[in-house]
Amino acid sequence: MRVRFPRRSWMAPLGLAPKPGGASELESPRSPWRHHVGIRLLVLLAWAGLMWAFFPGSERYDFTYQVGDIWRRADVEAPFDFAIYKSEAELEREREQVRRQTPPVFRGQSQSVSEAIGRLDSLLNRLEEAFVVCRLASRSAEDSLRCRMLRQALPLGSVREEEWTLWMERWAQPGDRRRLIRAVREVLEAVLQRGVLDVPRSTILAPQLAVRFEEDQLERLVPVMNALDEQEALQEGYRQLADRLQEPILSLGFVLYRAVLGPNWHYDAKQTEAEVAARLSGISPTRDKVKQGQIIVRRGDKITPEIYAQLRSLERAHRERAGLQSHLPLWLGQALLLCAVLSIFWLYLYLFRGPIFRDNAQLLLIGLLFGLVMALHALAYSIAPQARWGVPMALAPILLAVIFDSRVGFFGAATLAVLGGLYWGKDFELTVSMFVGSALAVFSVRDITHRGQFFATAGLVLLAQAVVWLGFALLRLSPWEEVARVWAYIGAGVVLTLLAYPLLWVVERLFGVVTDITLLELSNTNHPLLRELAARAPGTFTHTLQVAALAEAGAEAIGAHRLLTRVGALYHDIGKMRNPLYFIENQQGFNPHEQLEPQESARIVIQHVFDGLELARRYRLPDRVAAFIAMHHGTTLVRFFYEKARQGRALGEGPPEESAFRYPGPRPRTRETAILMLADGVEAAATALAQPDVERIARTIDRIVQERLEDGQLAESPLTFRDLERIKAAFLQRLLARYHQRLPYPGQEGVPEIDAADHAGRSE
Repeated sequence: MRVRFPRRSWMAPLGLAPKPGGASELESPRSPWRHHVGIRLLVLLAWAGLMWAFFPGSERYDFTYQVGDIWRRADVEAPFDFAIYKSEAELEREREQVRRQTPPVFRGQSQSVSEAIGRLDSLLNRLEEAFVVCRLASRSAEDSLRCRMLRQALPLGSVREEEWTLWMERWAQPGDRRRLIRAVREVLEAVLQRGVLDVPRSTILAPQLAVRFEEDQLERLVPVMNALDEQEALQEGYRQLADRLQEPILSLGFVLYRAVLGPNWHYDAKQTEAEVAARLSGISPTRDKVKQGQIIVRRGDKITPEIYAQLRSLERAHRERAGLQSHLPLWLGQALLLCAVLSIFWLYLYLFRGPIFRDNAQLLLIGLLFGLVMALHALAYSIAPQARWGVPMALAPILLAVIFDSRVGFFGAATLAVLGGLYWGKDFELTVSMFVGSALAVFSVRDITHRGQFFATAGLVLLAQAVVWLGFALLRLSPWEEVARVWAYIGAGVVLTLLAYPLLWVVERLFGVVTDITLLELSNTNHPLLRELAARAPGTFTHTLQVAALAEAGAEAIGAHRLLTRVGALYHDIGKMRNPLYFIENQQGFNPHEQLEPQESARIVIQHVFDGLELARRYRLPDRVAAFIAMHHGTTLVRFFYEKARQGRALGEGPPEESAFRYPGPRPRTRETAILMLADGVEAAATALAQPDVERIARTIDRIVQERLEDGQLAESPLTFRDLERIKAAFLQRLLARYHQRLPYPGQEGVPEIDAADHAGRSE
């Protein structure tokens, strides 16, 4: 095995060099961008920038108290005179009052009444003409046609024939005609003088209207109750006409009134908005003043809304006096604290989780999870100060623990707890609650075996945070109403923690992450791919189960990813189902290789790797599982057929080209794939032993491991010689449990032992 000396880190003199050791089970595929140092620096800067972007602004950073709290600091005395600023709620109430009280502007015309009377006179003349023609309609067809045309031209709507006849009869009476015309004119004039609006009167909230007449540049304030909208004008007109007229002349009068009525006051939205804006600009942001030397709050006082407003106003006055100089130290302080906290987490990854730190995609994933939690803090701030207890604090630590491991999740929980406390103005209570709840959540999902476990974890987080908050509430004698309110927020946050379940699915798809939950699902032998393997190549399936057990024992012996190794072993030979009879474990007396040239046999055997990768793509197996298919043979030689080809060469011919008999690789690059390579070879060789005992099995294991070492197959893997010794011991223990000693049956004492190497070669 190639010995590689790691480069000495520039941090080594400080005692901060990365810890030597094997690669993590989460080591990513090799690609330039995922491991480029420059891109890693950009990812870290983007991570910190994202967190800083969600941090509170300068006007709220020192705001750590709220109404109802007990003031536990020293007495606060006004250092100078300052105005008390109104709260945003107070300002909004005043703005709403201005919007309600500002009279909407309407445009009116002084001649609107006379114009409406003119329209009425014109309509009466046309009606008179129609009545005259229609009286003559019975005398000639020409008059009848003209009558219909005049009636249709009148804006009276649909009029029944009998109603039209009654109107003609009453119109012919001079007294009725005069009463009708006088009533319609008087009512129309009275209604228009009150004002007819072109918008519903119910939409106007102000008590008055501002009616502006452009002709004489006058503005008149009119009570809203005096004006009418179109519907109300029709109703009022009918009521007044009914007081003056009777049927059938009443219906004719209303039809005429309705035909000429229209709004004479038109809403001016632009002028109204300008008027509202002018009045809003006049609202003062302050009220009252605090004199220098005045005591604002004493230690032990309960913070009332008035004290709260004075404390906020004092903070604002300090900032305004300092100007921009107060913002620069604040921003710098935020940046320093943020970088200090994040640097501890980054240093942990650098020292103890090197493969994660060197993988830009995984760093980006962690940064996005951190940013998600800070975004939820910002959302909670926009709702209410107590909504900070509703932030799903354990969301990111749970995902970190499931995706990576519990130690990464624990450090993530500690980092986010400190950042959360800093966000809310050095809130120690929130920091403790976040840390306890998130840490317990990490411990709960440390060995997660199914997705339903998320619900049990959420319950544990709820209990932990509720108990922590109750402890702080009892210490400061908080009222039970406040305790219940915070518990409600905590409950809402725990419900949001269940978002970890769908988010995990999204992360797995976007970042190619394979979690233990997915691996557990793949380890089920009822998976369609494994069922198909068992049906088409039962011998290979049995071999696969034996290799999986052997590889799992080896992974457990050196602390590698046991579950990943088992799953990789279960799928490593799925390509054999394409041509199952060409592999010895599936043959039943007939060997098709006897009819083939060695080169063709080797090609078919090697092809099972490519077939396996194709099946992995079709069934969407994760890349980390597909890697076992590609690497479990590395670049080893199909020795049985190579030797057969060499022996078949004529005298004087050189040996056959090895490249035609070697697997394409790549060689194993992780501990898990290297363990599978060894387990695959050892299992095949051990199966060929006729009388397996301790010595034979141990020699077989040593020989297989030594062959892989000498062939350079483990040169790219991070396995150490100590790891190999532990793996061999685990293999031996597992095989001894499988091939426990039995008394030989009569006639078996002289059965010769099959050549393990030959069997192993033919079962490739």
